[in-house]
Amino acid sequence: MAHLTFLHLVLWVGVTVSTAVDLQKRIFGGKDCDPAQRAYHVRLVGESDGKRSLCGGSLIHEEWILTSAHCKKSKMYATVGSEPEVEIKRTVVYPDMTSCCCCYQIPQKGDSGGGVVYNNMIYGIISGVGEYACELPALFLNVCFYTDWIKDILHKQSANNNIRI
Repeated sequence: MAHLTFLHLVLWVGVTVSTAVDLQKRIFGGKDCDPAQRAYHVRLVGESDGKRSLCGGSLIHEEWILTSAHCKKSKMYATVGSEPEVEIKRTVVYPDMTSCCCCYQIPQKGDSGGGVVYNNMIYGIISGVGEYACELPALFLNVCFYTDWIKDILHKQSANNNIRI
């Protein structure tokens, strides 16, 4: 996993970013995951103009992470599980993103960019949350709308790099 590439859409690198304290405020009666569970979550750290930001994302292939386009920064680093942090070398942004979809700043806390998962399938991407998790409604991006584009990007890259999907 020494080299990750982003599809920046929404295809990118990411993990749902929350501290244990944040989780305690929002999840009642939950339990810790063992290391093998939710192994698709990715933690993204972005750097731009000397500022760092956090985002989440979902590993959709061993070299591809899906996240929200507004998470993109000039330098990006990804951490998957307990693996070492790696620098993102390439980002692919969905070509028709409008300014309304990515003009706001990334919140410094929360799950922005992380996947909305049901039965181990990603149905959405968290594309906006308030600074405090329960203060404002979250905004979700429907991944199903972008499925053809995602598959096209993955297949093109697979053909170029002899990667099996």
